[in-house]
Amino acid sequence: MTQVTINDRAVDVIAYADQRVVTLGMVDALHERPEGTARRNFNANKSHLIEGEDYISVCADEIRTRKLMDLSPKAQSDITLLTESGYLMLVKSFTDDLAWSVQRQLVKQYFGSSVGGPIRVKSAPQPKLAGMGRTFADMRRIAKLMKLDDAQAAIHASHAVERLHGINPLEVMNIRRIESPAQKPFFTVSDLAKREGWQSAQWLNRTLLAMGLQEKSGSDDNPWTATEAGQTYSRLEDTPIKGRRSKQMLLWSAEIITLVKQHIAQRATPYAAITATEDAALVGESTVT
Repeated sequence: MTQVTINDRAVDVIAYADQRVVTLGMVDALHERPEGTARRNFNANKSHLIEGEDYISVCADEIRTRKLMDLSPKAQSDITLLTESGYLMLVKSFTDDLAWSVQRQLVKQYFGSSVGGPIRVKSAPQPKLAGMGRTFADMRRIAKLMKLDDAQAAIHASHAVERLHGINPLEVMNIRRIESPAQKPFFTVSDLAKREGWQSAQWLNRTLLAMGLQEKSGSDDNPWTATEAGQTYSRLEDTPIKGRRSKQMLLWSAEIITLVKQHIAQRATPYAAITATEDAALVGESTVT
């Protein structure tokens, strides 16, 4: 790591977003002020500083990943990094001889030089990287609640991160294409019962109820609704009905076939043990599928 000497003290150079920066702890140490002095000044004057121009907040995980500085494994809070303009504004109240000397040395030897020439300080605000990972995870979770597949959820979450933080994580990682998973076919209980030679759709509804995959909904259109466990294997689909509005029907993937057979085997219950009369009593109408 590059070092410079400030006031006879070796200082590790920290570079972030194409510019050199200092931490609040470095300010206290170099100006020989009590620990926490720079933090108090920063908090008191934060409203006058511009994020991305005067200071940058970086999450602890990013600091460790980029190896910008030594950081305690227990540190979880965002780290405040001051640019040259932020540093100069923060120490305006430091007027003793040492402060003037340290400021001059920092401006000339720390901020003003680097290997290969002077540091280019960007005038445009930097992306707000702090919390970007948490934003992506939260937005992806919301997208999944909207029944989007993994690929679409990641794309929409990345667009949300770009709007909130100014950077698209997929573009940064040069990910130009995400393959969507193959779409699973879904079937009505009638189709599945007929396909597997089971007694009836009513029987299958009763079995899914016993397995904890569905429960009574109380709706006339669709008497069944998937439980949290059943949502992995099901989806609701609007079905048009001639002469009236459409209704929603609960469909199931073929994955439940194996689960149903396992359930029956464990219960040692022959298919014929469940009668059509019992089916009708369970669903309310013998015509429900």
